Amino acid sequence: MILAVSYGQSTWSTAVNGTWSSAGGWGSAGVPTKTAIINAAGSFVVTINSPVTLATSLTLGGTGSLPILLVSGTTLTVPTLNLISGTLLVVNGGTVAVSNEINVNTAGTAVITANNGQIQGSTTVTSGQLQLGGDLALNGLYYIASGATLLLTGNHSLPSCQFSGDGSMTISGSLTVSYGGYCPFPQIVTLDGGVLAGTGSPAIFLTSLNANGESTIQGITPNPSSVYVSGTLNIESDAQIT
Repeated sequence: MILAVSYGQSTWSTAVNGTWSSAGGWGSAGVPTKTAIINAAGSFVVTINSPVTLATSLTLGGTGSLPILLVSGTTLTVPTLNLISGTLLVVNGGTVAVSNEINVNTAGTAVITANNGQIQGSTTVTSGQLQLGGDLALNGLYYIASGATLLLTGNHSLPSCQFSGDGSMTISGSLTVSYGGYCPFPQIVTLDGGVLAGTGSPAIFLTSLNANGESTIQGITPNPSSVYVSGTLNIESDAQIT
């Protein structure tokens, strides 16, 4: 008889709170070194408070699973991060460093929130919605596929323009683009009571700009093919829509 063994892979399959370094949380496989899967049904928190390096991948969430992975004051390093459901929360100067890609493939919403934390790596939202909260600098490439959505609920900055794809972006917080010149955005951008701002007078190119509630554009020049306003759209003196 031949047994298939996946060396270095561990699954957190019980909905209990615990620290990443606790072998008991990972069952008989122990603390992962290669591949980690956190997909227990229910709501629970797994805390990383000392450096973690994985050789292959980390998958967060699954059917009926709403985990919170808390990275506090330390670094999580992994080539590929798969977000299916739940929340990645980075605080107290923590860093999540993804060398390959952050993949979001969800039927609902996956959440990344950083309060005094960093997310490093390119992101692909294949399906569903990725919600970004806190105060992130959006570094790396962001590809939003058709039918998928990037939701910005915090106060974020965009050091350079690195959006692509036929999906949509909704801003209910604020996004400040600190980049001058040509700047392609997702095809559909909705300001849902949010603020789209810029320094260096960036020119934003998109297909449709929608505004709900009381929204604001400042220091930036969107260039949409169409504009739909339901509510109030404040266009500051240093902004224009062309």
